[in-house]
Amino acid sequence: MDRTDTFEPAKSRFGTDRASPRAIVVTPTFRRPALLIEALGAIDVAGTRTPFAIVIVENDARGRAGFAAAQLFAARASAAGRLKVVVEERQGNVYAINRGFREALAQWPEAEFFLMIDDDEIAETGWIAAMVEAAEASGADIVGGP
Repeated sequence: MDRTDTFEPAKSRFGTDRASPRAIVVTPTFRRPALLIEALGAIDVAGTRTPFAIVIVENDARGRAGFAAAQLFAARASAAGRLKVVVEERQGNVYAINRGFREALAQWPEAEFFLMIDDDEIAETGWIAAMVEAAEASGADIVGGP
């Protein structure tokens, strides 16, 4: 298994030729690779015209089951964004989420919207677009919802 701390598919169907992403989805994961794949698959087919990227934060530095699952997902995904997977050595959801947002800002500083979904949540079709539309329509700095 690759023991590096970062994985980015060089050329995938994640849209490396597309415009810079407007939205970044941060997904922390901890020892739930099957749920992560299901969650990522839902984001992948959620259907949006908003170019997006996904930052997955593996929070099990030893086992790295989520890291491996994300690599498998990237190999077969058709998401309309980009994918980055990092490992956060400090366990805890807060560490993982903060690392995800730091990585998202560093990788895509021009992004306008930052979303978060856990590895055990399934995005409904249009979720990304709905969050972006709610933020634009309301002018709010933070929006949320099921």
